[in-house]
Amino acid sequence: MKLSRRTEAESEDPAALLAEAYCYSSNTFGYIDAIDRQTASAEMRRNSALRELAWHSEARARKLDKASREIIDGEFSEAAE
Repeated sequence: MKLSRRTEAESEDPAALLAEAYCYSSNTFGYIDAIDRQTASAEMRRNSALRELAWHSEARARKLDKASREIIDGEFSEAAE
């Protein structure tokens, strides 16, 4: 959060700030490494959820397509008067 405020205030390149953070100290690397791992884990969970959502959407679309084809292909009969 501090980096984003500094970027807006000084109009620095975020990549340059990240490089500066890496060079700051060996302790910083540990924190950045932990953040990188957490970010990667969150991205994997997000991608998995998106895959599941897509799969369920495709399955539902197939069911609806099948149902609509069955309705269209059904026999036509006159209503009793």
